[in-house]
Amino acid sequence: MPRTSKPRHMMTCDEMIAASGWFSGTLEDWNALPPAEREKRSYAATGCLVAYPTWELLVNCHHLNCRIRRGEPPRIAETNSILRYERSSGWLRFITDRSKVARIFRPYRKRARETGIYDPWKAGWLGLVLGGIE
Repeated sequence: MPRTSKPRHMMTCDEMIAASGWFSGTLEDWNALPPAEREKRSYAATGCLVAYPTWELLVNCHHLNCRIRRGEPPRIAETNSILRYERSSGWLRFITDRSKVARIFRPYRKRARETGIYDPWKAGWLGLVLGGIE
């Protein structure tokens, strides 16, 4: 990584991008890239899907999707995380009967394992919404 004599807190974004060394372009060039391309480049350079081109070093981030991509937890962890969120503060927060919550969660987990689509909202959002309304 090339170092300049200027401290990082006094650099512009474009100067920090040039100093980091893994993206050749400006911040406007970075923002013009499609999101999938940005994720691919940032993960390859830093180990984080949401890294900016100003980041210099590899990081050991704790974003769930980054950890799944590194192979730390199984893919079903994404499903469990989203369902847990919906249970605590989303559409399903008003259901008090644990058996009813289990009846909603089981098909999503089963479908995730069968289809490989681990995001319940992509797999079928109707069960989450109607389960919370009933």
